[in-house]
Amino acid sequence: MTLPRPRWYGLAVAIAAVALPVAALLAFLSLDPPRATSAASLPRADPKDQAFVVRRADEIRPSRDAYRRFSRADSLWRHGERIALRTATTSTGAVWQPSARQQARDRAYLLTRRGDVAAAIAVLEAWVSRHPEDRESVLDLARLLNQAGRYDASIARYRQLIARRGRS
Repeated sequence: MTLPRPRWYGLAVAIAAVALPVAALLAFLSLDPPRATSAASLPRADPKDQAFVVRRADEIRPSRDAYRRFSRADSLWRHGERIALRTATTSTGAVWQPSARQQARDRAYLLTRRGDVAAAIAVLEAWVSRHPEDRESVLDLARLLNQAGRYDASIARYRQLIARRGRS
């Protein structure tokens, strides 16, 4: 049940709809315009003052000497970083190679991404048959078997995981 509205309700809404934007416009127009400032009227910055705020970046003009000092310091820093990077990347000279386990898991992942779940299962079954203690690979195999609809084999792999957890 809805209550009847007074007759003046529509009139009050119309007045509010007109009055609010007019009041907002008048308030905006009464704001003071921003004052124009010159570089001379701004306070001089103390280099020790960490709270210094730049108000007009376009008025900052470093001297040629200051820019030369900065450029020199920057070049020295970049050169030092280049040497540190080169040392860090070539210190051992060894090239990283994935382990046989990682290669098998990567191969299974790529085959699964391509939609060849049967081939991925074959890769993981071969790995797990040689390394039954590899819990992560057994779990991956159990999940793939389940995804392929081979529920009995999947349950057997999950039981293998549970049995291994009990022994460790």
